[in-house]
Amino acid sequence: MSTVGADGSSQKIFATVMLADISGFTALSEKLDPEEVTRVMNGCFAKLETIVFAHGGIIEEFLGDCVKAIFGVTPSSNPTRLAVRAALEIREAIADYNREAELPSPLGIHIGVNSGAVVTIPSG
Repeated sequence: MSTVGADGSSQKIFATVMLADISGFTALSEKLDPEEVTRVMNGCFAKLETIVFAHGGIIEEFLGDCVKAIFGVTPSSNPTRLAVRAALEIREAIADYNREAELPSPLGIHIGVNSGAVVTIPSG
């Protein structure tokens, strides 16, 4: 489903949005100095970003300790399937990161996935 708006600047597409919210951030920030917290969070975000890109998603934005990703903005046959696969891989990556980083408090992840029609506005 794809339609161009009357002015030619927008497009209606089927897409999937995934929100991945890292939990345990507050407890961790109480136990580590700010530089270490920044290093840990940047490590988590780098893992999440790599996974999203590997599944054809794009990062819309980082919201504090949350990542908002969109699947289907670039051509794909099933953006929902790609988002769910990314979500499952992200769960595993956070568990691996907890083991690797030997954190004083483990991090968790809460992930939401929603699909439907969206309107995109081309840049430029």
